[in-house]
Parts: sequence; C-alpha cells; structure tokens
Amino acid sequence: AFYPKDDTKLWTQQFVEFQQNIAAYEERKIKILGLSRDSAESHRKFIAKHSLNNMTLLVDEKGKVAKMYDADHWILPLSKRVYVIIDPQINIIYKKDTGFGLPPDQTKTLINEIDRQIK
Repeated sequence: AFYPKDDTKLWTQQFVEFQQNIAAYEERKIKILGLSRDSAESHRKFIAKHSLNNMTLLVDEKGKVAKMYDADHWILPLSKRVYVIIDPQINIIYKKDTGFGLPPDQTKTLINEIDRQIK
C-alpha cells in the first residue's frame, strides 16, 4: 500500500486495521508492505507508537517506486493512497487508487479481492 505520510489520521487508521486483521492476510500468505516518502526513522517511530509489529514500511524518499506504480501525487511531494496486490510471479492482480481516502471496509474489500484472484 502506498500512503501519503506516517502518523496521519487516515493512514494510522488504515494500518491499525491491517494490524487488527493480520491473521486474515497471513493465512493467505500475504505480506503487508507500506511505502511512503517518510524516512526510516519516521517509520520506526510510527511502528512503535501504534504497535504495528506485523508489517514492513519501506522508504521511497524520492517517490521513484510510487512513480513506477502510478501512485505519486501529481503536484504534492507525497504518494497517493494506492493499494496494490502482487502475486508470487510479480504480476499486479489488483490495484485501487483511493486518492487520500480509505475504502469503507478495507479488510473485507482486499480479502475478497485476494480470494477472488487466488481461486
């Protein structure tokens, strides 16, 4: 998941929900990765503050990875909130750009899409 910034209201809500439902992802062998332009130190503090121990946050300070996935904001130096599900063969099987918002039921939406794709 690409996201704009550590420790913002919506992103915190989004990652806390990932953490609360981590078993549903793990039983499908899904690894949660988050990418933003924040530094590694910012990520460490964010993980510690919210006990986000079952996920990995990656640094994309210049937005190069976000640009590759069309997740870079067109004017602001931030990533948009974009969900990407990649299969073991490194094919994108799901991509959803939610701008700066969240889907109404993130876990249900993503798990349904994962289940649909892996059957």
